[in-house]
Amino acid sequence: MTQKLLKAAEAGDVAALKKRLAAGDDIRFVQKGMGFNALIMAVYGGHQEAAQCLIEYSSPLDEVCQVSGWTCAGW
Repeated sequence: MTQKLLKAAEAGDVAALKKRLAAGDDIRFVQKGMGFNALIMAVYGGHQEAAQCLIEYSSPLDEVCQVSGWTCAGW
């Protein structure tokens, strides 16, 4: 469930991120309304280890947030 991936990123829970990604959650999933993906959630929350984990799993750095227009790297 990709919402759980976003929640893990928001919390900075690296173990949960790895579990969700191993279960097949879509790393490119974008939250409706806010337009955040997991990497943006981790970076926005200041969770460096979670962000690094997502980057290692090939989270796209150039994904643009639908609301702010910023990329993950911009956050």
